[in-house]
Amino acid sequence: MGKTKLIIAQALLFAIVIIFFGLVIVEEKFSLKENDEEKAEEEITAYYQEKYQDLDLDTGTLNYDNTNESYYIRYTDKENSNHYFTITYKENNITDDYEDSYIKGKSIITKAEEELESKYQEIFQNTNYEKIEISFNDLDSYNEEDRQKILTGNYTNCYNISFYIEIPTLDEIYLTNLINSFINISKKNNLSASNYNITFNNNGIIKMVKADEGGMIYE
Repeated sequence: MGKTKLIIAQALLFAIVIIFFGLVIVEEKFSLKENDEEKAEEEITAYYQEKYQDLDLDTGTLNYDNTNESYYIRYTDKENSNHYFTITYKENNITDDYEDSYIKGKSIITKAEEELESKYQEIFQNTNYEKIEISFNDLDSYNEEDRQKILTGNYTNCYNISFYIEIPTLDEIYLTNLINSFINISKKNNLSASNYNITFNNNGIIKMVKADEGGMIYE
């Protein structure tokens, strides 16, 4: 009986020791994580102030990316939440995607393309106009007027559109009428592209043309 009590007492003591050291390890890890977060935020903030202090942007909170095991802060345009870039801190190194995400506008361009494609596909869903796709240039390639239009959600004449249509004839007047019909329907729905790229399919004979906003075929 005495031996059993001794074994139980030893087991309890061992368990207490394990729990104690476990708590110490958890506390140390938590403390290290806190220190990492503080350092990451300080480094990112200093980096932003040094390189981008002239930008008037909203500053996000510090986040942790589990996939890349890195910390980051997002800096967002005050007028458009889709126009932003991030500064990332990982293992004492700092990087940012200012050039692609903010200057070239990758995020806002992707959003605009998705938005417009959805509108066009809804309008032409019961027609023979198929495979409608929208493409913008990089944001920095536009003049200031068009750039501001895009940033405020006005995409008129700022993008290219392509679509596919099966036809019974390659008669040029017929093709022009099809293009003009597409453009006129689009305009009635307040949609207007800068260039139109059309693929016509006449029983396996493919004709690819380009047209301007007036419906004039130029290639």
